[in-house]
Amino acid sequence: MIKKLFFAFLIAVSFTACNESKVKVVLPAKAEDLSVSYEMVSNTYQGKDQSLNQFTIQNKGEGELLSNWTIYFNQTRTLVDKSVKGDVNITRINGDYYKIEPAKSYKTIPAKGKLTFSFSTDAWIIKNADFPCGFYIVFKDTLGKDLAPEILSDVTYAPLTKPEQVNRIPADSIAVPTCESRYENNKIISDLAEGEYCPIIPTPSSYKKENGEFKINANTIIFYDKTLKNEALYLQGALKKLLRSELEIREGKGTGIELRIGALKLDNKPKEGAYAMHLSDKDVVISASSPSGIFYGIQSLRALIPVESYKRNLGVVKVAAAQITDAPKFEYRGMFLDVARNFHSKESVLKLLELMSFYKLNKFHFHLMDDEGWRIEIKALPELTEVGSKRGHTKDESDMLNPTCGSGPFADAAKSNGSGFYTKEDFIEILEYAADRHIEVIPELDFPGHARAAIISMKARYNKYIKSDPAKANEYLLNDPNDASKYSTEQHYNDNVICVAQESVYHFLDTVVAEISKMYEDAGIELKMVHIGGDEVPHPTLANPENGAWVKSPVCIDFMNKSDKYKNPRDLFYYYVSRFNKILSDRNITTAGWEEIGLLKQLKDSVETIDPNMEFVSKNVVPYVWNTVWGWGNEDRGYKLANAGFKIVLSNVSNLYFDLALNKDPLENGYYWGGFVDLKKTWSFLPLNFSKGITKDRMGHALPADYMKGLESLTPKGKNNVLGIQGQLWSETVKGKDLMEYMIFPRLMALAERAWTGDPSWTSQSDEDIAWNKFVNTLGKRDLPRLEYLAKDNSVNYRIPLPGAKIENDSLYANMEIPGFAIMYSLDKKSWQNYNTPLPVKKGSAVFLKALNVKGRESRIVSVNAN
Repeated sequence: MIKKLFFAFLIAVSFTACNESKVKVVLPAKAEDLSVSYEMVSNTYQGKDQSLNQFTIQNKGEGELLSNWTIYFNQTRTLVDKSVKGDVNITRINGDYYKIEPAKSYKTIPAKGKLTFSFSTDAWIIKNADFPCGFYIVFKDTLGKDLAPEILSDVTYAPLTKPEQVNRIPADSIAVPTCESRYENNKIISDLAEGEYCPIIPTPSSYKKENGEFKINANTIIFYDKTLKNEALYLQGALKKLLRSELEIREGKGTGIELRIGALKLDNKPKEGAYAMHLSDKDVVISASSPSGIFYGIQSLRALIPVESYKRNLGVVKVAAAQITDAPKFEYRGMFLDVARNFHSKESVLKLLELMSFYKLNKFHFHLMDDEGWRIEIKALPELTEVGSKRGHTKDESDMLNPTCGSGPFADAAKSNGSGFYTKEDFIEILEYAADRHIEVIPELDFPGHARAAIISMKARYNKYIKSDPAKANEYLLNDPNDASKYSTEQHYNDNVICVAQESVYHFLDTVVAEISKMYEDAGIELKMVHIGGDEVPHPTLANPENGAWVKSPVCIDFMNKSDKYKNPRDLFYYYVSRFNKILSDRNITTAGWEEIGLLKQLKDSVETIDPNMEFVSKNVVPYVWNTVWGWGNEDRGYKLANAGFKIVLSNVSNLYFDLALNKDPLENGYYWGGFVDLKKTWSFLPLNFSKGITKDRMGHALPADYMKGLESLTPKGKNNVLGIQGQLWSETVKGKDLMEYMIFPRLMALAERAWTGDPSWTSQSDEDIAWNKFVNTLGKRDLPRLEYLAKDNSVNYRIPLPGAKIENDSLYANMEIPGFAIMYSLDKKSWQNYNTPLPVKKGSAVFLKALNVKGRESRIVSVNAN
């Protein structure tokens, strides 16, 4: 770097009285000389919903940091105009992508010197996940040309500890959890013996334990009806790991493990996924009216195998005799994964599918594209992955997308979570793997908003062909090049909405759907449903009708002038839904989308209203209801759509968004715009009667006693239109496999419990506490220990809960939200001992605690003080 920057040496010449010259050579600072420190100083800055932030750039080297640099970073918050104080300028490039440059007043940062500057942002920052990230620097040569970017690896963050740092507003009544508060919350949990807690998660409809046990060993034969060979092979593979031998599978009937298709009715009617299982000391018989029911019976058999068998692989498995009849409450039991914001590998997806199937989830909603990335190979449109699957430092995005979510300057999929895609072969493998486990993969093509990766990719295609073949250049163009519309999306983009009045858009969608359909065909699977997105389009509003998508697009204006039906830019959204729906329905594919595709926004007496869009009820459109933050007044939106006739999927943010942090601890990863979503919040969700679960808003304030009176309840017809529920993991803050698993597990088990069993039977607080106690005992003593052995790599980075603790009467008391973990304590963080019973503690000392799982993996360390 010194050789590259020799031209930036500064030579200061001073002449002595005898005309002798002395030359001072000043070396330029290098990237490795620099450190960046960040501090969020205070929320509610100047009495507003803003945060005051401070950066310090420290020059640790012997050279000077001249003015030939730009530092780039990502932050989700918006810079408040004219709030920068210091010798720099900070500019948003687009989305969450910012740059810092020297201002005119900037001199240099001398050797061992530093530069401190501050700025404010438009929203609270109460978590490390909110912090700016992805810092890198670009130097310029003497001609002003950018040199190669360099990562700034020495970045530190001041902890959030003060009230003004951890509270969103002064009236924020949700507290940061402490050892003491966790201890109080955990007091309802008692240590149950085996047999007192649930035998299986999700809980079966009926389970009756009988005398005896069935032994599965190398001589056991798996018998199966001729339509059940795939299920027999699956069971054979699942048991091989435990038995260290491969069981024989044989078509027909016999004594051993028998998989049998036959008429099976629960509540006097057949139900997809229902099964019955009888385990005796002689054999195991699993019967169902469909292969999926047999598969779920197999998973229940696996769940009944003692955890010790998974740990020790003794070559024989003993399963207690029992009689089970079981069926799912909801036909749709889903998990959503966003791989656009941060990419997740094929191996991570396959692992998730395996664990989903064990817990009888049957829908995988695959978010394959968004503003920040396109993740599936489309052979007809190679630019989608050549450009749209990569993020890094780029001059004009002709070769890749800008960095976002802290993905950094280099488009290296091996090192950055911002780049990567699934080849056609990868995607087919995922489809086949899911199908073998009775999971339907629902691809999402998120338009007309959230389309920036696709738009930029098709711009690159346009530029590649415009001179040689203009028709080819325009064939798949997604934007109107002359669109002067101004808007800013929830993610702060100003160019992420396709031009829905442009025919090339629908040619693009048709081409993509055709290729994805062919991948399903090649996998031998029917593509039944495509999710078309439709969320968060920046429409013009009553207060600001001049700004919004399509308002100043010549193509859209011309279309509206010629249309008898679509006269307002907002109405063009319904045109898009109609057109995409036809593309799909012509192929017998159901159209799904976020709740917006089932809603009609319009003006009534100069008031903006949102109602079910009855035009789409008859078009087989399935809305996924998400924007139901407690206290915002939209909690009943799903019920309104279901009562109006829409088939719906409940994806409620306040209970089912796994990208939301579990609690207010600054170190717990995740967002919190819809509140905090811990394990119990998911477990206690009441899909068909949400009002029983709504007590406080996202700030922790109790809602008025009559709050529910203005909300709509489900009608009998509406209940039949609730297909099911789905958990969501958006990936803005989720980088890598370990964090992905940490955010999903064990919340996925709570999701599975509610999706399979529906609204729980408990009606009082005491009954809820008893049911919760059974659930967490099952988790800690059976499911989480077993989770370590279910995946191919014999590990799942599930979240280990932090111990609760208090010191009372000079004694330490500790407990856990989930029983089954070992609690360790220390007085110096060096010597650790097992905590079993209350122990004496000297006044004035601090006690450190952590929890360990069966493999010795540790939770974070927490502390409690003896006052």
